[in-house]
Amino acid sequence: TVFALMVQHQALISLVQPDYRPHLLRPSDLNLLLHYVSTRCGSQQPQPQQQQQNYHWFPICLPRFHASGFLHCFVQSLSDNGLT
Repeated sequence: TVFALMVQHQALISLVQPDYRPHLLRPSDLNLLLHYVSTRCGSQQPQPQQQQQNYHWFPICLPRFHASGFLHCFVQSLSDNGLT
């Protein structure tokens, strides 16, 4: 199952997800994911003499999606103005 989200400044702009009901992201899971991305991926300051990565991979447990498993997320920043 593949999901695509476009987020800017912690606001969900677009969401693409399958029509299959058991694989839908619930609002509580989306809030958890958006909070994690904004705090973990959006606030990293580059260290001197290091390049800042514009992408992140991380596993996350979304309880309403699947309480005993992990969803693997890929987050990429499209620009320097906060669009993730």
